[in-house]
Amino acid sequence: MDDGAAVFLNGAPMLYFGLVTNATYRTLATAQSGNLEDTWFSFPVDPSKLTNGVNTLAVEVHQTSVSSADLSFDLQLIATLDARATIPPKLSMERVGNGVRLCWPAAATGYVLEESDGIGDGSVWNRGTEAVQILDDAFFVDEWGGGRDEVL
Repeated sequence: MDDGAAVFLNGAPMLYFGLVTNATYRTLATAQSGNLEDTWFSFPVDPSKLTNGVNTLAVEVHQTSVSSADLSFDLQLIATLDARATIPPKLSMERVGNGVRLCWPAAATGYVLEESDGIGDGSVWNRGTEAVQILDDAFFVDEWGGGRDEVL
């Protein structure tokens, strides 16, 4: 980048590079050490600043001098998606004798086995007491179907 830039996401300042904070479009960039015209820089973007739908990324490029005759700028925005956060875990059930083995990936944190005497409006759900955890990702429920509805 030659020589500085102000980056805005959805109209809000996100980054000032080679500029003072709150620089205006007329502010000159600060002098850079060395020739950085072909150098890539990486900066994190707070995902909470993105909105559903269209987002606008705008950049002002600033020179260090009003008489500068060169300009260099390139931009790339890369999103990294954590698939574990967006794809629900796969639940598997297997009948074992008079019981049922329930499994889901150990990496799927925040899931618990709950039970209730009913599944309609007003049903009260509590953490499963009849399930025995046999592995990090597996539970065993003895005598499944004994008058109780048990689900994940």
